[in-house]
Amino acid sequence: MFYAGNYKACIFDFDFTLCDASEGIIKSYNDSFEAFGMERRPDDVIKKTIGMHVKDSFTLMSSVSDPAMRDAFYEKFVSVADTCMTGMTKPLPGALELLASLHEKGIRTAIVSTKLARRIIEYFEKAGVSGFTDLIIGGEDVKSPKPDPEGLLLAVAKLGLSKSDCLYIGDSFIDAKTAEAAGVDFAAVTTGTTCADDFLKYSCKAVLDGVYELYV
Repeated sequence: MFYAGNYKACIFDFDFTLCDASEGIIKSYNDSFEAFGMERRPDDVIKKTIGMHVKDSFTLMSSVSDPAMRDAFYEKFVSVADTCMTGMTKPLPGALELLASLHEKGIRTAIVSTKLARRIIEYFEKAGVSGFTDLIIGGEDVKSPKPDPEGLLLAVAKLGLSKSDCLYIGDSFIDAKTAEAAGVDFAAVTTGTTCADDFLKYSCKAVLDGVYELYV
């Protein structure tokens, strides 16, 4: 367990931190690979790239680095995701309850994700918790994706808080590096594909089994 009440804001990653959208992500990648005449990738290979920008994940899984091809694949991914992602997204244990509790206690909440902000907003509206989140920074809101700290620093600034007022919570080494680069405290959750031992090299305030271990 980790007490989050010492912070004025909890800023979360989205995928594998608050929600599991892996089913829709896998479908969006593999339908896109097929559309470009490429082989489908195994589920576990795709899951390990969740948290990266789609273009970078595509290059990692295909070895294709041509900018035009990366752009085309990304556009196809987004078009597939538009048809399935929200319906295939499920909250992780305790996630929606935590957002409600933080809101009730007056602790600000925000999301910083490589996922499109509009898709996160759509999911929260469907789940009936859109009023529990003060700010959503998505991949389209920054020039440089995580682990560049741009998005996290933007969230801190838009919340009108100092770095020391904020806790960033995420599931991957990408999130840990983002917090480190931004100078923001970090709590890790192991609900993604990164295990607890992999977080030992980073400065973590806590390594938790899930966001349900945060309390206020």
